[in-house]
Amino acid sequence: MTHPKFMKFIDKGYLQWIREKPSIVSGYPPPSDPHHLFNTGKKGKRNDYLAIPLTREDYTEIHTIGHDTFEEKHCIDLMAEAFNLLSRYINDKECT
Repeated sequence: MTHPKFMKFIDKGYLQWIREKPSIVSGYPPPSDPHHLFNTGKKGKRNDYLAIPLTREDYTEIHTIGHDTFEEKHCIDLMAEAFNLLSRYINDKECT
């Protein structure tokens, strides 16, 4: 089975839902910038279900210092947050 980070899943509805969430780091209110935890380039595979909401400042910081340093600095597990968000999204969809 292909690892989830290498699978291509594009869901514009999910990315819009992410934009409407507060930043997972600061809690700053939306709109947020979706940050894909894994991406293989502009034309490469991306998995929208592994996106998290960040402020523009956090988005810039994570690209500057890298995921590991960002996680340590903010005491956060980005993958766990991505799965938590996806779970909430699925639950929201089932309840509507």
